[in-house]
Amino acid sequence: MKTRNIQLDVAKGLCLILMIGGHTKGIDPGLHHFIYSFHMPAFFVIAGMTYMESQSPKTDLVWSKFKRLIIPAWIFGAINGLPFLMRLLRGVIDKSEFFHRFIGTFTGAAQVNDTFNCTPLWFLYAVFLVYLFEIVTSRLLQPRTRFALLLAILLLLFINPWAYQAFAPMQLKYALTGILFFQVGVLLKERMNPPQSGHHYFLLSISFIVWIGLASFAPTVQLNSGFLGTGGQILLSFFAALAGVFFIIQLAHILSDLPYLPLLAQISLPIVGLNYLVEQRLNPYIEGMALFVIEAMILILIASLTVKTGPVGRLLNGRI
Repeated sequence: MKTRNIQLDVAKGLCLILMIGGHTKGIDPGLHHFIYSFHMPAFFVIAGMTYMESQSPKTDLVWSKFKRLIIPAWIFGAINGLPFLMRLLRGVIDKSEFFHRFIGTFTGAAQVNDTFNCTPLWFLYAVFLVYLFEIVTSRLLQPRTRFALLLAILLLLFINPWAYQAFAPMQLKYALTGILFFQVGVLLKERMNPPQSGHHYFLLSISFIVWIGLASFAPTVQLNSGFLGTGGQILLSFFAALAGVFFIIQLAHILSDLPYLPLLAQISLPIVGLNYLVEQRLNPYIEGMALFVIEAMILILIASLTVKTGPVGRLLNGRI
């Protein structure tokens, strides 16, 4: 039976809140930049740190991840598509636009114009592809080969032979950077011992300074398009992201006694899936920090209620 790591659950919960903030219309551009410098890489690093190898058949493992991630992504895609279906029936949009968004939504597109305005779902597709890669190649991935793979991806992004070209599928771009940070998480899992009591605040301060310093000069990271920058910027973005991840994990250690924050990690799918839909309904009336606070409260309330709806709630949270 897998035991949950409370500190990593708290870190994931903090990143979920940052995700809502990063998607909030009217948020300060500087704050947006710093959020994006590490919050999505952190999700992949945490996924790597919590990944447990299994002796189950590979087909069973793939099916398990498919049920956990892709089926909920399709359900939330359909929910987000309802307003577009109504627009189609009223003649506001034509069939070609509807089916373009339909295909994008159910294949993991990561741009607003290619989906039912539910691009946060790209993350669920990305994590599935990362797990798929891990399951298929697990016998080959020992610590040395993982490190070599990490360096190979960085080199590939650095020399940039095709990673950002138009013909490369978007899913391949975000899967590539997802695999990069996932491997970091797996490598850190066995090496990152919890700091001694009393050292959290010191490490928190150091990691915060390093993160802010590096992120101040790095480009805005866009993992939904596999973008870490170009040339030497890639290494700057990579290390800024790692410093930010280390900072949020240290902060999670300090906040791990809070009663509800760890639970956000267990109801993350509805928050991701309904993020843009809730914001669309609120944004005509408010924006900025007010929008962020109210939207976060509504999303967390909805996600919390899903766990009380039996089979439907389990389906929405990928627990079938």
